[in-house]
Amino acid sequence: MKIYGKIFLLVPLIMTACHSDKKDIYPIQKYTDISYSDMVNELGPPVDKTAYKIKNASTKSWNHDELFSRYPKCPENKDIQIMEIVWDAGEYSLFACFHMVDDTNRCLVAKKIRKGVKF
Repeated sequence: MKIYGKIFLLVPLIMTACHSDKKDIYPIQKYTDISYSDMVNELGPPVDKTAYKIKNASTKSWNHDELFSRYPKCPENKDIQIMEIVWDAGEYSLFACFHMVDDTNRCLVAKKIRKGVKF
């Protein structure tokens, strides 16, 4: 019985260590609510741009937590337009998700993600 108790205590520690050894994704708060044109002025032209409506949004992606906490997949939000932009940042890519606010595309969430990370 004593051995089982130690094993159960060690398993969460091992799992935590495995997940925290490698940092591949870094949220970047300074871009929240910044306009697309301001980000292009600061970062230069993006390497990729994608647009879609909430009804077509992937439910498992780099931004799904922030996107769906703001715009749950429901009939009222189905036609909200989202724009995803990617900039090259060396061994990382800078991903930014934009939504329309007062006729301006504004950054909802931005993250620096190590190239090659799969979602």
